[in-house]
Amino acid sequence: MLAGAWFWAHPSAVLIGTVPGEFMVPWYYQASAFPPFCVLLTTAIADLLGRRRAAGVSALVLCVACSLVALVRLAGLIPLSGHGLFLSAVLVFELRRGPASARGAVVLATLGLCVTAFFKLFVWHDALNFGGSLMLGSVIGWVASIRSAPRVHDGST
Repeated sequence: MLAGAWFWAHPSAVLIGTVPGEFMVPWYYQASAFPPFCVLLTTAIADLLGRRRAAGVSALVLCVACSLVALVRLAGLIPLSGHGLFLSAVLVFELRRGPASARGAVVLATLGLCVTAFFKLFVWHDALNFGGSLMLGSVIGWVASIRSAPRVHDGST
């Protein structure tokens, strides 16, 4: 709610690749990434305080990696969708961690990705950059989940 109020009061221009567009970003588009971010962050803190230290560290690595890429993107240095990157990273990260992961983050990231996809594909016609963001975000989510994903043993040892 606070994120939505902030973005409503501080509108910004749409970035198509690295070029500012003619449209302003709707506040609800901006705010769509914050609920999964908050769920992921609070889950990470709970994991760190509990007995799942590796899971908490992995979630924090994901948050930091995506935040750094988003800052570089906001500086106009890379043509990516920060929302697409982060939300796809959360989906891959949580799905790789298995059923014990934060289901709320999966649901919220999926909803946020639907909002992002609608705007990127049908309003701003930025499919190429959106696709690249999904791919990079998926890689970040996969790499960040390596330490906290369940291990599958083939029984040979």
